[in-house]
Amino acid sequence: NGVHVSLTSSPIDITEAIDFINKASEGRAGGISTFIGVTRKDAHQDGEVDHLIYEAHVTMAEKKMLEVMRRKASLVTNFGMVVNRLSLKYAILSVYISHTLGRVNVGEASIIIAAAGVHRREAIDFVSEAIDLLKAEVPVWKKEVYSGNGEEEWKENKEWHPETLR
Repeated sequence: NGVHVSLTSSPIDITEAIDFINKASEGRAGGISTFIGVTRKDAHQDGEVDHLIYEAHVTMAEKKMLEVMRRKASLVTNFGMVVNRLSLKYAILSVYISHTLGRVNVGEASIIIAAAGVHRREAIDFVSEAIDLLKAEVPVWKKEVYSGNGEEEWKENKEWHPETLR
């Protein structure tokens, strides 16, 4: 199976993601693309961001992550056939998506999306579109915690579209 989707309380393991992608694509990849989302130290009226806290409805979020990925990737099987060719957009050999739940400090990764495509453009385009869709459709919530006075604020992704959860 060339698909890994997870929510984890552990730090993102970039090496694990690339190893999975390489093994799952069985040497047929012409390009591997990755996106790594990192907590940044934004300024805020209550101080700078110290860390983020992510929460999710795990079962719903993992299901939605798989749905988003499968909508946008024609997974090429071991026999070289494209699955659901007509309804899907990209020919992708393997996909690895992992999102951290809990505390993520400034400079640490909160999400990784890696994809291997037969050609580089498919992998790059898939990863670019996948992060936007995941932020729009997957029920993962983020709270910013600020240095200084320790204030907290739940943040909404600008891409969030709750109507897609029906």
